[in-house]
Amino acid sequence: MDQPAPALFYTGLVADLYAPLRSSGAPDPDPYIRFVRHSGEPALELGCGDGDPLLDLRQRGLDVEGLDASPDMLARCWANAAARGLVVTLHESTIEAMELPRHYRSIYLAGPTFNLLVDDDTAWRALARIRAHLEPDGSALIPLFVPEPVPPQLVGVPRTDVAPDGATIRFSAIGIDRDDEARVQTTHTRYERERDGEVERLERDWVIHWHTQDGFRQLSSDAGLLVDDFVGPDGRPVATDATTFVAVVSRDPAFDRTASVRDRLPPAGRALAAGMLGLDEAIYGEKPKVEIVAEADADGLDLGDVDLDVDDPAASRLTLDPDAKS
Repeated sequence: MDQPAPALFYTGLVADLYAPLRSSGAPDPDPYIRFVRHSGEPALELGCGDGDPLLDLRQRGLDVEGLDASPDMLARCWANAAARGLVVTLHESTIEAMELPRHYRSIYLAGPTFNLLVDDDTAWRALARIRAHLEPDGSALIPLFVPEPVPPQLVGVPRTDVAPDGATIRFSAIGIDRDDEARVQTTHTRYERERDGEVERLERDWVIHWHTQDGFRQLSSDAGLLVDDFVGPDGRPVATDATTFVAVVSRDPAFDRTASVRDRLPPAGRALAAGMLGLDEAIYGEKPKVEIVAEADADGLDLGDVDLDVDDPAASRLTLDPDAKS
């Protein structure tokens, strides 16, 4: 089984068959057009893929750029833009590692791409990078969903179509692993393309990691973002137990003031402060900021290690590296 990094799932044969095999069709561009016009330009589409709906927004004259981790999908996006006579700015990066030269009034994901971030640590890092790229009065639109368990009778049953070049293409879920406690569902997938009696086959694991509304609100808060609202795909309010919802988030101005105190500490003090913050939150029952505690990544530091035991905070250990430098 071919297993690239999760961010590179949509490469190779998967990228080739993505558009003709996707079950949901191209996303409607109108909600994103309305969002950008309301929140403001410039805008950034995360997980832009082959250009839906990014190119429709560019067609309307909106100042919007795209970002994707897959070089194959970006190549398709550039080709699709050229075919439509459009000029588009694209960036190759994961969301959690993006370092772009611009700030944006609008950042959005045109589909539940955020669910492809495989754990809370990666999701937190992505939210921190979204915050870092938002204008102070900007906002971000993040669609999310909780996947339904795949009925056993559908496992192994291929979805078949015919590609524009006449090849027979198939997608199958050949196995499912689901962990509701970890909020992770792994689908073992098989992609096939058959042409002139020859079959090209690729098997990869597709990982979905989901969030409750309360969990996402906490994760956003840890990254310095406020969840302004949870709405449905139609923009209307949703129930707290909805399995499909869109988070509208903005920068938390109070987070800057909190972070500035940490920034004024010497390097060892910053790591110690991060460690004490995590222990304090564990002791008082709040969700620990494990990502900040572990490596003080918000400051770009690697000053030591914190072994945080949430179940038994007194057993936690903080180890500083005496040779670390700021």
